Amino acid sequence: MVIPNVGTLECSPVLPQETVILLPDTIENRIGYVAIQFQESLDSVQLLGFAPAVDEVNPPAQLAVSELQPIESLLEQITRLEVAIAFLQTDDSVAVQVRSVLDNKPLSEIVAKFELLYRTGDEFEWRYAGGEILAGDTRAVGATRETIQQDDSELQDLAEMLLEKLVEIWGDVA
Repeated sequence: MVIPNVGTLECSPVLPQETVILLPDTIENRIGYVAIQFQESLDSVQLLGFAPAVDEVNPPAQLAVSELQPIESLLEQITRLEVAIAFLQTDDSVAVQVRSVLDNKPLSEIVAKFELLYRTGDEFEWRYAGGEILAGDTRAVGATRETIQQDDSELQDLAEMLLEKLVEIWGDVA
């Protein structure tokens, strides 16, 4: 299911008596998963819960139903993503710099990755991991090691500033 201007939400079916949700092979650009359990007669369903996006690099093959968050968490997640995307569309100097680095990549994709980092990463990892998120595919072909190191340092600085802004924004939302 696509949530306009936010991202894709994966609806995962769960049959009666199952205790895990099998994740699809393609999980990139997902903002999360909603588990939907079918009743024995398959004529009705129950929303079991929500799981936010998982690490795309080392994704789990499945999620335990017992680890799902309440559906209300989904609304909080969507709100965090919406306010972050709205921030990145402003004239704030950090937002302008991020947009220039992204080179027309969808803001929702970057925001979802930063939200995952915010939620699952340790603060001491944010600068480096955020720089990697911003770097994405932006490295020039034939760039020298020194150029890459300078670019990485600048992207890490920008990622750190962006995360500071997002923490402030998300603190107001929570």
